[in-house]
Amino acid sequence: MDSFYLTVEQVRFAASVWVAVQSFPASVQKQVYTQAAEIIQYHQRRNQQAREHHAQRKRQRLRALGIEFEKLRCCIQDNS
Repeated sequence: MDSFYLTVEQVRFAASVWVAVQSFPASVQKQVYTQAAEIIQYHQRRNQQAREHHAQRKRQRLRALGIEFEKLRCCIQDNS
């Protein structure tokens, strides 16, 4: 993945899992944390795929309108 974005729902899910397993033995906690991490990783992959697909569709729509976005100047200033 290019970037790592956590959604509010993913943070809520992780916090909920953490609170729920506090009274469990350490071995069970580790198993539940591993399962939760796998679920979050799945959603991370799907969100990345969705971002890529939406960007691809946006480029296709712009091309259909005759806009060559590759030739447009960037409006974000480099302050480094």
